[in-house]
Formats: sequence, structure tokens, C-alpha cells
Amino acid sequence: MRKYYILTIFTIILMLLNPIAVVAKETGPRLYLSSDEYHFQELFPRQENVVLIPLTNQGTASLEIKDLTTTCQCIKVAMDEKIRILSGETYWLEVRLVTKDETSFIKGYLLLATNELTTPLRRIKISGRIKNQKKPHSKIKTF
Repeated sequence: MRKYYILTIFTIILMLLNPIAVVAKETGPRLYLSSDEYHFQELFPRQENVVLIPLTNQGTASLEIKDLTTTCQCIKVAMDEKIRILSGETYWLEVRLVTKDETSFIKGYLLLATNELTTPLRRIKISGRIKNQKKPHSKIKTF
């Protein structure tokens, strides 16, 4: 019987806190990413490739990108100071993928730290396939 009362009280507390969670989701900054994965189809060794990633604030308050880090030295992002995106606006983040050697596939992540309430850390995958520049050997037919 005692477990029943504890469970009932716990359920009532959760029901009372639920509107607070709903209000937190509806107000404040909210980052929208059109994609969380960008793939370069054809890259060449020792080449710099650029992609513009739209960061849209669909929330009701200013969104701040506090920090940008990458998991690969091949991904370069210039960020001098915090990026502030007003409600309803889009910021185009310029990301460079630099290929240095002749590996066949390259993959890394761009990590964003924001002031968003629900998901303050976001991860964007950036990858590409490096095309071999060597010319194929000509095939000689013998008769």
C-alpha cells in the first residue's frame, strides 16, 4: 500500500512539472539544421573544398554559438568570436575541408556548443571521397 502512495505522489509531481518542460521547449533559442551530414562526392588530394552550412534560429530568443570544434585537422572553421543569430534569422557558416594526402575517404565532425535549452551540443558529420589522380594504365589487346 505504501508503494502505491509513493507512486501516486511521484506521478502527480511529474504531471505538475510537465508544463514547465513544454514551456522550456517553446521559448528560448532553437537551432535548426537542414542536415546534420554533408558529404563531398568528388575530392582531389591537396585541395580545399568549401561548404556553407545554414544555421537557423527557430526559437524566440537569440541563439549563440559559443564554441566550434572539429574532430579532424582536415576541417577548418573560422570563428573569431561568438556567433549570435537573432530569432527567425539564418547564419551561413563557412566550413573548409582540406585534403592533404591520398587517402580514399575522409571523415570528421563539427561540434557546436550553443545556448539552446534542450540540445546545447550539436554534431555535424562532414565526409568525402578522394578521387585518385593517377591515370589508369592503358590496356593492350593482343590478337
